[in-house]
Amino acid sequence: MKNPRSKCYKCMMPSSSCICKHINHIQTKTRFIILMHPKEYKKEKNGTGRMTSLQLENSEIIVGVDFTNNKRVNEILNNEKNSSFLLYPGEDSFNLSVKKSSEIISFMGDNPHIFILDGT
Repeated sequence: MKNPRSKCYKCMMPSSSCICKHINHIQTKTRFIILMHPKEYKKEKNGTGRMTSLQLENSEIIVGVDFTNNKRVNEILNNEKNSSFLLYPGEDSFNLSVKKSSEIISFMGDNPHIFILDGT
């Protein structure tokens, strides 16, 4: 019997609730950067950002509150080869679900990086 207090250090769930065997890995050309609030990072019940990162092979999680001076975030944003975007709804947003593939490719460029906000 597993120790109920033990934890899977990949999915961060209790060992008895480990979801790793259910994860389907998805390879994408787009790089996904999940900006996660520390309180969200510590959650065990939900962890949607962590689960998303485990599934998207081309993703990473950066934990923090204010990313203005975050070395990794600025490294990504300042790399001229990258096209960086924030995934966020709004009236003036570029709605991927209603655009043609050619429009999306033209808009996003060759090395797209999408920042996703994951907070409490």
